[in-house]
Amino acid sequence: MLLTLFRSYKPTRTLGRLHVNGDRYCYTAERGQMDPKFPCIPEGEYPIVLPFSPKYQRVMPRILHVPGREGILIHPGNDPLKDSEGCILVGYDLMDVGVGRSRVCFNELFAWLQEANKGQTIAIDIREDR
Repeated sequence: MLLTLFRSYKPTRTLGRLHVNGDRYCYTAERGQMDPKFPCIPEGEYPIVLPFSPKYQRVMPRILHVPGREGILIHPGNDPLKDSEGCILVGYDLMDVGVGRSRVCFNELFAWLQEANKGQTIAIDIREDR
C-alpha cells in the first residue's frame, strides 16, 4: 500500500492532500517547515509500521527512518500546533488551522492500513504539491 502526500507549505503549518494507492483520500496537517522544535517531515519515501503506542495505548501507524526523529505517527487531531509534536494529522475537511472530521477519517484509514499490513508493505511518499 502506498500513501502519497502532496504538501503546501505555510509559515506555521503544512497542509496537504493524502492519496491512497493513487486515489485522493483526505487532507493532512503538520507543523510548519521551519518549526524550531518539531519541523514537518522532510520530503521522501518512508516505510510505515503498525506497532503499539504507549502514548495512545493502542496500535498506531508509525513512520520510520525520518532523519533525526523517532515516534512520528499518523493520528487524529485538528490543529497541528496544538495536537501534534511533528506527526501527520488526517481529516476529511481542510480548515485554516488544520483539518476537520479527523477521528472519522483516521479510523477509516487505520482500518485500511491494518488490512494492508496482513501481507503488504506500507509506505508514504511525501512531496511538495506542484
